[in-house]
Amino acid sequence: MSAPTPLPLSTKARRTADSPINALIAAKLANPDLVNFAAGLVDEPTLPVAEVREITKRIFADERHGQRALQYGTAIGLRALREELVAHLERLDGQKVGDLGLSADDVLVSTGSQQALYLIADVLLNPGDIVITANPSYFVFTGALQSLGARVHAVPMDDDGMDVDAVERLLEGFRKSGELARV
Repeated sequence: MSAPTPLPLSTKARRTADSPINALIAAKLANPDLVNFAAGLVDEPTLPVAEVREITKRIFADERHGQRALQYGTAIGLRALREELVAHLERLDGQKVGDLGLSADDVLVSTGSQQALYLIADVLLNPGDIVITANPSYFVFTGALQSLGARVHAVPMDDDGMDVDAVERLLEGFRKSGELARV
């Protein structure tokens, strides 16, 4: 019997490389004593296990409340959580978010920065669009951009951030090639 034919992958899937973050996290999980700043893992002793245990007990003390907590929510996150996040922003900034034209409907709760950045790029970019990033940049985001078909151009940084002269040269090249609208 011959081996089954692998499923054909989409163009997007073939463009998507395995994220290096997976190997970094796997190495840390295999060796708890490893300190790897690139993986972005939280220092385990700082994780609020006792607090989460108590919150979980409160949530599941009532059968109906527990069922609701385990049910699917909206893709953008629980409305009550998004409203609380807006209220938190108002307290931090000392102004009403509504004054900025924002509301809880403008907030998306993600599982982490990688998902949020991917969702943002997925909404804003088309294959072939050009993204200019600083070098160094968050390599996970660069991978997500490339997965979506964006062309990523990195420019060096100086003490004040991105090298604006390098950005200007890139933009001028895109203007000359008629690609400026893709940036």
